[in-house]
Amino acid sequence: MKIYENKILRILGFIFIWIYVFGVGICFAAKWYAIGISGAILLAVWLNSGLIGDTIYKYRVKQATKQIKRHGIQLFVDLNQCKVTTQKWNTKKSRMQEPIFRIFHTWEIQFWNGVSGYLFPDIYHSEQIVSTTICTVTYTTKYNGKTKTFRSDAILKEKVSLEMLLQHYGMTKIYINPKNDNQYYFDLDFLK
Repeated sequence: MKIYENKILRILGFIFIWIYVFGVGICFAAKWYAIGISGAILLAVWLNSGLIGDTIYKYRVKQATKQIKRHGIQLFVDLNQCKVTTQKWNTKKSRMQEPIFRIFHTWEIQFWNGVSGYLFPDIYHSEQIVSTTICTVTYTTKYNGKTKTFRSDAILKEKVSLEMLLQHYGMTKIYINPKNDNQYYFDLDFLK
């Protein structure tokens, strides 16, 4: 319910600012425009706050990756020596949770799902089983006189496909922070 309330507040806020800027602003001129425009800017930032936060997080991750690649110790890895581990689970999902038309935004998807669910309840209320697989690549080797295991980030691929890709590429690198060997980057960028 929280998602719908947030969407409704956003839509109402946008309508309010629209009326405020173009309706009242025309009648009372300069000072109302200043308030309306600043309100519109605040609304735009609020509407995109999730997008801005995600962008900042991705930028920081990218910068940290660049730093560790530039200054880290390179450990060459034979991908044929790596082990692929998987976690697999099945979930039941209603067709109502799937968008009908992917070109629409979230609130439009919910609207059309609601309409189609009302008109065709036997189809859109049926459940389907969705299978999800997450793989990780692990590499165990001697590093600084002790056995250390390096793990990749989660990879959304089937195990067989991932193993074939690893065999095809053959070699990669792990970049290790020289001050802290628990901070490393397992370079599997070829999978993207």
